[in-house]
Amino acid sequence: MNGEVFRGSWKIASVMGIPIRVHFTWFIVFGLITWSLPTFYFPKAEPELPAASY
Repeated sequence: MNGEVFRGSWKIASVMGIPIRVHFTWFIVFGLITWSLPTFYFPKAEPELPAASY
């Protein structure tokens, strides 16, 4: 394979000699989900909880 496929990705592990890579955009997706859950979903799903618990 050429280097074009792996541009912007980091090797995080190797399983039986096969490299496992993650693209940097997954960190953006993870950050957006982490931000949106306590901001939008949890307050509607459990409104009786204090804000610090979200």
